[in-house]
Amino acid sequence: MNILWVGKGPENAAAGDEVFDQRLITACVAEGATVDCFYPEPLSRLGQLFNCAFGGLPHDRARFATARNYRALGQAARRHRVAVVSTEPFDELLLHVRLPAIPILHNMTSLALPSMVPHNPLAAFAARRARRWEERVYRSGRFGAVAVLSADA
Repeated sequence: MNILWVGKGPENAAAGDEVFDQRLITACVAEGATVDCFYPEPLSRLGQLFNCAFGGLPHDRARFATARNYRALGQAARRHRVAVVSTEPFDELLLHVRLPAIPILHNMTSLALPSMVPHNPLAAFAARRARRWEERVYRSGRFGAVAVLSADA
């Protein structure tokens, strides 16, 4: 099985998401899979603001929604049978690729934002926007399965 792993770059090998990714990639390889990693490049803050304001994307997805990432991911997807999306901000990229994909949700943005920044009107607005996004995308049938790593989700 050829798997395209769409995830964070290995900048901080001790961080939670990166440790999780490495363990899961290692397990897939141990089972005989070939795993190639794709690390989307983030936009500048200005580009992210533009995507958020005019693209209708939640703040974390807006950071990676670039023509360059769409093209590179589309090219990488041609060589694989399935994609694993290892964190929420990258799920939007897979909406534009015809490859079966499984997103792994570490933190549901709509739940995490209000708990990280309670009583903040901007966080509450962003959480509502993220909730609409999550409901629309994860219930759309685009993903064959959705893995959630939280008892609260």
